[in-house]
Amino acid sequence: MMNKIFLCVVFGVSLLPSAVLGAETGFYVKSHLDWSSLSDDKITVDGASGQASYDSGFATGIGFGYDYGNGWRNEVDFEYRTNEYSRVSLDNSNDLSGGDFSSAILYLHGIYQFKPSAMSVTPYVGLGLGWVQEIDFDASADGVTRSYSDSGDLAYRLLAGIEHAITEQWHFQAQVNYTQLTGLKLKEEGGLGTATSDYSVWGVGLGLVFKF
Repeated sequence: MMNKIFLCVVFGVSLLPSAVLGAETGFYVKSHLDWSSLSDDKITVDGASGQASYDSGFATGIGFGYDYGNGWRNEVDFEYRTNEYSRVSLDNSNDLSGGDFSSAILYLHGIYQFKPSAMSVTPYVGLGLGWVQEIDFDASADGVTRSYSDSGDLAYRLLAGIEHAITEQWHFQAQVNYTQLTGLKLKEEGGLGTATSDYSVWGVGLGLVFKF
């Protein structure tokens, strides 16, 4: 039920601007690089469970959007994110000695920008809905690495940040975001194994925007 409510809110936010276009409208492209923090969580690999602790990682992305000139924006953003881990102790004693948890997700963002301050800094907030192109967990044990992956899941995102106009066309962004996927069921690539986990990740990063 909560997933359906969030889905309705995101699409409602994304469609609202089209009814009230402002004067300074236009398309833009953006790129960004984030520091990534994946929350520690329980993971089950081939029926054996353990607590995974992840190292800091990174995310990089590129987006394309439209500014309606009235405070509202829509954008699509494709992002790749990865976090490594050093060890996961499973309850069947087959510990994982290292690997990573990575994702490639296409997001639709609905963003609202507040009025800029005297320093030309514009704060903004947004909601996002993501389609998972691929999410992948690599597990290494006894010198063998196995990959578990899935695609087509939905991700939910909250974001907030500030934007500063360097020139009329070039803008700088600093942003924090939170992304969540729950109940992931990953299948072993080339095998019959499975892995289950949640995916809750924070990102803090910088971006560069070019307005047409």
